[in-house]
Amino acid sequence: PQIPDPPGVATSTKNIQAVGEEEGSTYVPDTLTIKAGEIVEIVLTNVAERVSHNLRVSGEDAEYDTDDDWFIPIVKKGEVGRLIFKIDKPGSYPFQCDFHPQTQKGTLTVVQ
Repeated sequence: PQIPDPPGVATSTKNIQAVGEEEGSTYVPDTLTIKAGEIVEIVLTNVAERVSHNLRVSGEDAEYDTDDDWFIPIVKKGEVGRLIFKIDKPGSYPFQCDFHPQTQKGTLTVVQ
């Protein structure tokens, strides 16, 4: 899917780090909480020494690579990626690194 156009200016920022190499990769933190309807910016900093990472948030269907997910494309070591988005429906939205989906994953909780 295409990266959606930002819905406006972010009113909240969540910082997250991509940590580790290959199968040992993780996110710190691996849980985020936002408010429904809030325009949020996720700032992903890759602190890995060798590998690239990304971050993909599933849509309401909790699936990846569908028309309603959001993602930060490749973030090389030492670089920062940003995503501005809005989710209107409360719920639990998994997120993952497409390169390390077995270990590098987390949950975005959207509250009322």
